Amino acid sequence: MLFVSLEGRGALVDVKSSGVIRNYQLQSVYQYGCTFCPMSGTIAVPQLNNCLTMFSTETQQPASRSFTPDPVSCSVCTTDGVFLLCGTVSGLILVWNLMSGQLLRKIKAHQRRITCLSLSFDSSYVASGSEDSLCKLWVLEDLVGFKQKEVHATRVFSGHSLSVNTLTFFHSSPLVATGSSDKTCRIISAITGEQMKLMAVGDPVTSLAIDEDDGVLAIGTSSGFISFNPLTSSAPMGSATVVKPPKDVNPSPVVYLEFTPGATGKLLSASENSIFVEYTKIGQVVREFFPRQKQKTLSCCRVPVLSTAVARQPSVPLAKNPLDIGSDSYTLFLTVAKHVVKKRPRTVEEENEDASTRGRIEETREKIKELSRLKEEVQQKITLLSQKSN
Repeated sequence: MLFVSLEGRGALVDVKSSGVIRNYQLQSVYQYGCTFCPMSGTIAVPQLNNCLTMFSTETQQPASRSFTPDPVSCSVCTTDGVFLLCGTVSGLILVWNLMSGQLLRKIKAHQRRITCLSLSFDSSYVASGSEDSLCKLWVLEDLVGFKQKEVHATRVFSGHSLSVNTLTFFHSSPLVATGSSDKTCRIISAITGEQMKLMAVGDPVTSLAIDEDDGVLAIGTSSGFISFNPLTSSAPMGSATVVKPPKDVNPSPVVYLEFTPGATGKLLSASENSIFVEYTKIGQVVREFFPRQKQKTLSCCRVPVLSTAVARQPSVPLAKNPLDIGSDSYTLFLTVAKHVVKKRPRTVEEENEDASTRGRIEETREKIKELSRLKEEVQQKITLLSQKSN
């Protein structure tokens, strides 16, 4: 199945039958905003109004809604479905625990919008691409763990001159393919950060996909072209197959590419003008697997068919801030007794001293009262004398 985010709505599509299983109501999302969460069987759809909605594959109503600290531009979920990683428009990487809803990390990863995130197939590395032209590699264990207070990228690749629009890991080797607006696609090592291969493309690269055997790299461009590049050592240079967009529509960027699993897997593609085409690995058109739509296609993500017998983890709301005390439960293990200050008993000398002090105070008060009375009498006599003189 395939989740398709169009302008104003979403649709869950059966690729085999080309039918719409379920429709959803949603707002605009970024190209790599949607991702599937296998533990809860939901699709995470971060929208531009800072709202991240979890849509269930079984019902039309949202499973949960949460507000994020920053608009999310891309997301990826770990293969076990426990952690959700999101990139934001201000360059943050947010890491949530989907079982508790707790925000574990809030890292300033890039200076500009993070355009794409990718998780290695062995769940050891995370790659991030940004409009600041950088590609950074992170260790997943550092991002989701509490051993380190500060997390830094293990490798930073700065070979691109413009925005990194898309990236993907190889299946069986620690390599990352990146595509950029500088009209190049580069293959870099996740271990050393060195560039292994450079491929020049005639247009800005908008999407990438690698088949299960790591033998073919599909590159989608902003003008709708898709090139199938063999990666085997025996393939001659310049042997890529380039497929043009359909002639009956205006060219538009390719927003989604993904090979289906299996040795005979097909390439599913979607363009911004809602043309959904299935290709073979050598670039031959198989069919259009979804009817053309009037709305623009913004984002797509593959939804595997899960067994109904598998128990699903309920979708919980996501915390907006790290360690949100108002939404988490805590267990009291130890209490500390309150420190009580006891007064020292007074001695006889102190009591006698206090008594004499109180006596002097009372004597002073009596003198003050006597002086006040004398003052009033003097004022009265002065008043009488002044009246007689008049």
